[in-house]
Amino acid sequence: GMQADLALFKLDELRFSGHGDPLAALVICGAHQADRVMVAGKWIVEDGRIPGLDLEQLKIEHHREAKRLREK
Repeated sequence: GMQADLALFKLDELRFSGHGDPLAALVICGAHQADRVMVAGKWIVEDGRIPGLDLEQLKIEHHREAKRLREK
């Protein structure tokens, strides 16, 4: 079969309310976080989160690396 890339957004958030055109709402109101994303036929974002990503560990590593760069 063919591979698919797809991004899905929930339009029931407050920032999208009041706009009659869903596509325009995404562009004008800022679609900065997708609810679901599929790349090459595989879901990589589900319910706004990346499955298997340890966000707390990522924050720790980011803080450590940012500190290391500041100290150079």
